[in-house]
Amino acid sequence: MNIRLKTLGINTLAVASVLFILYQVSAPLILHGFEKVETNDAIQNVGRATDAINSQLFSLSSKLIDWASWDDSYNFAADKNNEFVQSNFGGNDTYKSPIFDMILYFNTKGKLVYANGSSKPSAELLDKLSPTSPLLKYDNAANIDADAEAVSGIITTKEGILLASSRPILHNDGSGPTHGSIIFTKFLTTAYIGELAETAHLDLGFYPVNSTKLPPDAIAIESSLSVGKTITKAQNSTIINGYTLLAGLDGKPAVLVRVNLDREIYDQGRESLHLFLIILLVAGVLFPLVTSILLDALVIRRIELLTKNVTKINDQNGLKNKLTFKGSDEVALLATSINHMLQRIEDSNQHVHSLVGQLKIEKEGVEDQVRQRTHQLEEEKTRFFASINSLPLGFILTDSSDHVLMMNPSIKKILSFSSDDAKSIAKKIAEKDSLLLKLMEHTSKVTDSKKISTIELSTPEGRFLHALAAPVLTHAGTVDGTVIIVEDVTEAKIMERSKEEFFSIASHELRTPLTAIRGNTSLIKQLYEDQLKDPSFNEMVDDIHSSSMRLISIVNDFLDVSSLEQGKIKFTEKDFDISTTIEEVIKEMNGMVTEKKLYLTFEKPAQALPLLHADPNRIKQVIYNLIGNSIKFTETGGVTIKTEVMPNKMLKIMLIDTGRGISPEGQQLLFHKFQQTGESLQTRDTTRGTGLGLYISKLIVEHFGGQIKLDASQEGDGHGSTFSITLPLA
Repeated sequence: MNIRLKTLGINTLAVASVLFILYQVSAPLILHGFEKVETNDAIQNVGRATDAINSQLFSLSSKLIDWASWDDSYNFAADKNNEFVQSNFGGNDTYKSPIFDMILYFNTKGKLVYANGSSKPSAELLDKLSPTSPLLKYDNAANIDADAEAVSGIITTKEGILLASSRPILHNDGSGPTHGSIIFTKFLTTAYIGELAETAHLDLGFYPVNSTKLPPDAIAIESSLSVGKTITKAQNSTIINGYTLLAGLDGKPAVLVRVNLDREIYDQGRESLHLFLIILLVAGVLFPLVTSILLDALVIRRIELLTKNVTKINDQNGLKNKLTFKGSDEVALLATSINHMLQRIEDSNQHVHSLVGQLKIEKEGVEDQVRQRTHQLEEEKTRFFASINSLPLGFILTDSSDHVLMMNPSIKKILSFSSDDAKSIAKKIAEKDSLLLKLMEHTSKVTDSKKISTIELSTPEGRFLHALAAPVLTHAGTVDGTVIIVEDVTEAKIMERSKEEFFSIASHELRTPLTAIRGNTSLIKQLYEDQLKDPSFNEMVDDIHSSSMRLISIVNDFLDVSSLEQGKIKFTEKDFDISTTIEEVIKEMNGMVTEKKLYLTFEKPAQALPLLHADPNRIKQVIYNLIGNSIKFTETGGVTIKTEVMPNKMLKIMLIDTGRGISPEGQQLLFHKFQQTGESLQTRDTTRGTGLGLYISKLIVEHFGGQIKLDASQEGDGHGSTFSITLPLA
């Protein structure tokens, strides 16, 4: 397809698309506007229908005034004389009047006195015209405004819909007192409705509410109507109906009004839309045609001429041909640019020929280097595989998708592998609770976190494995795979468990005789104090007692460590006030502090601290241990305890002493089992203690989700240290 046809096609498609979108957007808007006008017109015509009824009621009320304010009617209501009936109704009980269908006279008590007309009042009508009816509200008042007291409205009966109007019976001059009420009624017959429709130039329909004679369209819309509300509904493409409800004398919906209208406005809208479519189609044909003609004359022909000239440049000799093109538009500028390009291509060709020779020489050198580097890589690969295969530890290498790339013989032995092909590996991973599956799951976590991680595994045969997984990171920081090192630590586990069991049993066995020694030395000092005259013997007994006490404390520390590490200690967790616990510790340690002439203060905050959730006795043990350490290594000054509520729902307890600080080397040994800062550091004393106190405190605090640490310390007398405990709030 040439450019001319493409241009025509593009223009046609673009114009058609724009016109289609324009029509799809405009058509609903245009029809919606006409439908809105049509709806407003229907609502106005329904209003005209209700105005016609109100006009008839007003006319009925106006004609009734001559009968109501008349001395003859006034006297007839009082004595029921036949002369009135004879003179006004010709003695006929079925008097036909163009004004009313029935005329009814009621006395002041709401009782019917006389009725005449082309219809007789039914029992249903009389029941609705009870003394409480708004039409019969007139009493014997002396002064009454006939116009103000006139009542008109609609009554529905089984016989049909009645227009009723009532006025008080008064003298000719409108004076009272009233002798009752006179009522005109007029049935909305088919003929009467036809007259109203002709007068209003409308197709009208009046139907009692809940009547079985309601047309289907009115039944469908009845539940949505209310008095004073107008609803319109298009029945088809030619008819639209308007509906409303008229209230009866009791104020409740009584009559459904329906107005049928031709959809002339809607038809006009569709005709306008058709005309709009025709205009769009004509524009859609003319615009692409005119545009294509102009483009062909001004652009396409010049491009075709340029194309013919360019096609002549098809070989090496053609590069020397230059384009000659008249004009100053973009096509002429393009021809000039092509000439410049041809010149540069010719110059480049000459330069390329000279480079080709140089590339051949360099290619030979590069190929020789590649061969040498390939040989080196093969040797390095051989050494790498030999090193991995000789490792006594299991080795697994995976890619970024956690697929196994390599396994050494040790891991095959550990995982009981007979073959390391992809099918065997997949089968092993698919086994329930397989060790390889657990390792792959752990590898996925390492890949996501990009951090080294360890995992402990056990085999059904009772062996214990320790696995370390490390991510293989690229220069860009992305994970390219994972390295897994697996070690069989069964013997180490057995040794550790045996050591812990021996440790626990030995501690229990030691505490029994030590307790006996402590008890006996206490009894000796208590019962034989007067008989021990030798000071040396007294000193020996004191040493035995103090040594047994120290040994019992050491054994208790051993047992606490063993129980904490094995998870055998039962904690009694509850909510408690840490302030009370701190004050109890201070009270219990007051003797030790006084003996060393130090101070121990608690800076209690003004507001009550929030409760903690932990084992209060174990937390008390931790605080006791920290204060004891601070007092032990403080010669002057004392210890201050402070608290601070942290923003992360944690409470921080700080113990600040003025004793000898801890050197940086000694700080590295804190909170480790059997570790103390040594005398060579000129800091804390090593002649007493096992180094388990801070380690036990660390295990207790961490069990409750807290943290214990050294916040600050400086080596030397008087510089002091600051320890802190952070615990979660209740």
